[in-house]
Amino acid sequence: MQFLSDLCHTQAAQAAGEVSRICAELVFGYNRHPAWDEEGRKSCFLASELEDYEETMPGITAMALDVIAADGSHPLKAGPCADCLGSSEFLRLQSKLTTCLSGARLAKDRAAETVSKVMIPEALDYPA
Repeated sequence: MQFLSDLCHTQAAQAAGEVSRICAELVFGYNRHPAWDEEGRKSCFLASELEDYEETMPGITAMALDVIAADGSHPLKAGPCADCLGSSEFLRLQSKLTTCLSGARLAKDRAAETVSKVMIPEALDYPA
């Protein structure tokens, strides 16, 4: 009975993970990734701003991903990090789903161990 329960747990976790992946692709996949244009730069910190913020919020410079230096240079990548505006409810549900996967790998390991102990009796007509 434990073996069948472990198989169900493993299959349900795999299906939930796939559903989560597909939904994330639908929610975020149709959003244009920001570029280093004027609109994309609006979400970035300026280096001078971070220096001012550092006085009241020590460590913020370590958390800022997209910083535009005084000379206008920026990180070498396609564009600033995309934001998740309007998707907080989806992210909350996705996070809840992810935590529901607890124990899935343990169940998979138990099922694999059980299967490894199955003995197939020798029969003359059994293929070699």
